[in-house]
Amino acid sequence: MKRFLMVMVAVITLFTFSSCSETKESYVKDFTKFIEKVKKEADNYKAADWEKVEKTFTEFAVTKYDKYSHELTTDEMFELTKLKAEYITIQAKHGISVGINNAIKEGQKALDSLVK
Repeated sequence: MKRFLMVMVAVITLFTFSSCSETKESYVKDFTKFIEKVKKEADNYKAADWEKVEKTFTEFAVTKYDKYSHELTTDEMFELTKLKAEYITIQAKHGISVGINNAIKEGQKALDSLVK
């Protein structure tokens, strides 16, 4: 019985670690879901919510983008640039200026990388 439990723990651990690994595809998919969620819930956000959203956006638009940028196709880069622009539009619609300059710079950086 003890051996069975140890094997089960090992199997569960293996599945847990394998499901946690992020890929370029999951990054693009998760970024898309994030923007859709922000678009849907933006009317209900308070200032504290926008601060959290901005941190998450920066994680997607800067940190993770830098991690996967060398693997992205031109179409994926274009899609990510559209997502960044959509976020800026959502912020502008709600009068949020926090992070817009950073998002514009990141959008410009992404466009520049497409041109190269």
